[in-house]
Amino acid sequence: MSVEVQGLVGKKIAKASSSLKNFSIEFEGDTGLQMDAVDGPKISARVVANKDLPIQTEAVCSVDWSWIYSSELKQISVDGAVVRLQLDKAGVLTVTAGTWQGSSFLGFQPYKPAAKV
Repeated sequence: MSVEVQGLVGKKIAKASSSLKNFSIEFEGDTGLQMDAVDGPKISARVVANKDLPIQTEAVCSVDWSWIYSSELKQISVDGAVVRLQLDKAGVLTVTAGTWQGSSFLGFQPYKPAAKV
């Protein structure tokens, strides 16, 4: 796993967006995490400047990520087709890569906050 990605631990999430093949997290400050589904299937996870994160235009798989905003990244693990993010307020968010009809995609668990009882 990239030492660069580990450097995000302790940062708070400002915004996030996703598409079928990308999940982008903008952290407070100027650093972001870009995760892309690639052949394998695998996840390419890299640290980029917030200004370089992709702008999502795809409406097919729109997810409201506001429930993870202001969460602090406590731990991250990147292992091939799985990225696990331990967030202090939202809990564990698992991003997985899969393939459907020869095309890679990302899946999220959970993709919305747990129901309050």
